[in-house]
Amino acid sequence: PAVKPTQTFKAGTSINVEIEGTAPHGGGHCQFAISYDDGKTFVVLRDVMHNCTTNKSLKYSVPLPKNAPSSKKATFAWTWINAGGDYQYYMNCVDVAIEGSPNGSLTGKKLFVANILGGVK
Repeated sequence: PAVKPTQTFKAGTSINVEIEGTAPHGGGHCQFAISYDDGKTFVVLRDVMHNCTTNKSLKYSVPLPKNAPSSKKATFAWTWINAGGDYQYYMNCVDVAIEGSPNGSLTGKKLFVANILGGVK
């Protein structure tokens, strides 16, 4: 069944994210990204290198570019590759709507995937 978006964001604004948890695994790398094709591909909106989960504040502002296209159902994702302990890859997603440019397009880095079966992508 189709899932309704949990929130609507306007292109040119920021998405505020707060990470919660008690096991920072030595920090690591986080990426915040968006998908317009049900999670088949993602465009990275923000990288946080080395200390993603060890910052004193786990609050991040993720810019949504002005040229982001409109969508009634996009997927916003947070990924984390830990720096310590076993090799792990974490990903959380949420369905969102985007009020953007009717002719907009969004390009950028692809989401980095590691520490799962199949290796680095």
